Amino acid sequence: MESIQFSKVSLPMGRSVLLLQKEFSVATISVVIYLKCWENCGQLTTILLNDNNFEGSIPHQIFMSKWLRRIDLGYNSLPGEIPPEVSLCINLEYIGLYNNFLSGEVPSEMFSLPNLKFLYLNTNNLTGSLPDFPPSCGIFYLWIHENHFLGSLPRTLGNCYNLTTFIASYNNFEGVIPPETFKGLLQLEVLYIDENNLKGEIPDTFWSLENLQELILSGNKLNGTISERIAQCHQLVFIALSGNSLVGGIPQSIGNLTVHLSNLGFSITSLEEVSLQKFAISKILSLTGGIPSEIVHLKKLRFLSLAQNDFIGEVQFELRKNFPALVRLDLSGNRFNGSIPSRICAGGNFSVLALGNNRFTGSFPTDIGKCSSLRRVVLSNNLLQGPIPADLEENSGIFFLEVQGNLLEGKIPPVFGHWTNLSMLDFSRNRLSGSIPPELGKLENLQILRVSSNRLTGSIPSEFGHCKKIIKLDLSANYI
Repeated sequence: MESIQFSKVSLPMGRSVLLLQKEFSVATISVVIYLKCWENCGQLTTILLNDNNFEGSIPHQIFMSKWLRRIDLGYNSLPGEIPPEVSLCINLEYIGLYNNFLSGEVPSEMFSLPNLKFLYLNTNNLTGSLPDFPPSCGIFYLWIHENHFLGSLPRTLGNCYNLTTFIASYNNFEGVIPPETFKGLLQLEVLYIDENNLKGEIPDTFWSLENLQELILSGNKLNGTISERIAQCHQLVFIALSGNSLVGGIPQSIGNLTVHLSNLGFSITSLEEVSLQKFAISKILSLTGGIPSEIVHLKKLRFLSLAQNDFIGEVQFELRKNFPALVRLDLSGNRFNGSIPSRICAGGNFSVLALGNNRFTGSFPTDIGKCSSLRRVVLSNNLLQGPIPADLEENSGIFFLEVQGNLLEGKIPPVFGHWTNLSMLDFSRNRLSGSIPPELGKLENLQILRVSSNRLTGSIPSEFGHCKKIIKLDLSANYI
């Protein structure tokens, strides 16, 4: 512990700000307040003690100033409960107690402070249920995530008509989401209530929040279907519903999620992420049906994940044409069939293609060799057949290529020895024949090579001795 020398210091008359950001490495906060505010803390309007390593409980004297408007004690090591004296600071607009070790229940009076607009209590050990919010609630930002709050979401949260951001992820909230809780929050832009124990259907009142931009409900026990009314949230840019018990199909209206600028005569599609992924280990009901054709209207779509559901049918879109901004496509763990989407390389940022565990047919997609932005390709456990083209283009970007469990035949093309970034290459459980190309020994980054359960012959190339990073080489169940 660093030694700190203190002497009694009096704040000059009229001092309004106590600023000690990153001034101390280790100290007890009560000592600092005692020494820095010997006489005139009653005149303080701003206290910024964030980003230090203060220890010890929060002293009640820190709230002795009735003029206090802003206090930030975030990113310290403060234990104990929040002093109830905080309710005496009726002019407080900003309270930052985030990233500490605070415990116990939040003083109910804190939410009734008449001028409070910003309340950050996230990343602590706070418990209990949320108190009722007063009819005059003026909070704009409320961050309470990563705590141990429990009980139901209070209906009176709907009194905070100016609320724009509510983040309550990673708590123990439970029960059905009361429809009236969010009915009047017409200014709400960000709503995160993921990783709780909420159940029941998604309230229709969500789809009346016309300013909603980010909606994260994943990791709960929600059931029912996704309403067609989702299109009423015209400003949505991010939606995640994974890890629930939702059933049915993707609403066709999702293609109408656009920002309409009628006076200019055109529309801009702003949805950037659709995440309907359900974790396979949960073994709960799955989303079904096909991908609605309207989804191709989402020109700014960056992430599309429909993994581990029960979708069927062909994928009838071209990635480059329909999704020029796409970064990641994950359709794994469904029952899609037909050919792999054509013109794979969408724009210049497309990096992940995950199509494993479906029923895709046709030949090995040669387009992946042309896509320099690709990093990870998973085509495993499908019905791809025929030879891998010998004239496949060199690709120095892909580091993970998994194609096991298909019906591919013929030789392994030597061109893979020029895919210089490869660290994992899996062609196991196919019908490949011939010898292992010695060119694979040029892959200096190769860590895992699996070609088991094929019809390969010949010997192990001596060039593999150059693969210094290899940790697993599986050549079993061949004729080598």
